[in-house]
Amino acid sequence: MYKTDERHPPIIIVDENWALCRGYSAILDDVGLSTTARINCTSDCIRKLQALSYPDDGLVIVGPNLDEREVFQLFRWLHDEKPNVKSILISRQATDPDFCLDVAANHVKTCLPHTVQCEHIAGAILDVLANKMLFSSDVIEQAFQPIKLSPRERDVLRLMAESKTYAQIAEALLVTCKTVDNHRQKIFKKLNVNNKEAAVARAHRRGLLWRGL
Repeated sequence: MYKTDERHPPIIIVDENWALCRGYSAILDDVGLSTTARINCTSDCIRKLQALSYPDDGLVIVGPNLDEREVFQLFRWLHDEKPNVKSILISRQATDPDFCLDVAANHVKTCLPHTVQCEHIAGAILDVLANKMLFSSDVIEQAFQPIKLSPRERDVLRLMAESKTYAQIAEALLVTCKTVDNHRQKIFKKLNVNNKEAAVARAHRRGLLWRGL
């Protein structure tokens, strides 16, 4: 519980579901915290943080009903531009170990399942505001192991993300389809995935296809 005479950090809740945002605000009320803003898209969240008079601390709580790529772009922006602003992600993918690694790699303090009980959300909020990292040390260690792709593997992955077929990738890179397939297999192994869609999704989460906001 926060003391009433303490300056509360700005807390922004971001999700497309307004009812869910109000629910998270009620959880904050229960622990003596107030909601600075409820916002339904990541770009408005960034504008709000830029406009705050004391924007160099605070907390962003990201709900489960936003575009995944935009969410991870927000996390990268926070790390680059507002490193003292902490973040929590509430997600339907919180039980996926690789997804949690990707969240931790983006300096998010914790990833909670969307079905988590209110008291657990409240506890996580207080812990994160106390600057605690709620991922285990093993997760943190694995999360910050770089995923090393060769320049050619990056080229193939980039073209995968553009929805090119393997034949089109081969034509664009002036290589054979067999060579593209060899690169594909290496990419899948390094990303621990078994299809193109998962490879592209994980690459976006890790910033391997990051081009900025």
